[in-house]
Amino acid sequence: MMDELSNISIDEITVGKKLDKLRPDKAANAKDLSPRFLAELKEELCHPVTKIMKASFDTGVVPDDWKTANVCPIFKSYLQIVRNMKLSVMQWFFT
Repeated sequence: MMDELSNISIDEITVGKKLDKLRPDKAANAKDLSPRFLAELKEELCHPVTKIMKASFDTGVVPDDWKTANVCPIFKSYLQIVRNMKLSVMQWFFT
């Protein structure tokens, strides 16, 4: 597995393209870094992020922060309840 990771090629152009694809209207991540903030600092972030990723691929070690995520499932039944609430509030508001 480590050999596979060391064969991955990553450069600042690729990192910059990925940062360009961030949607500024999305929520911030677990560290409260908004996509808009990351996109605005793209030029400053490309070099250090590239170095960190290369070091991670070369050593086969992933930083602990990359392994954590705040995942909150939204079940279909909950979405239906929210939709119904929005409809009833909108109906009340506009009548």
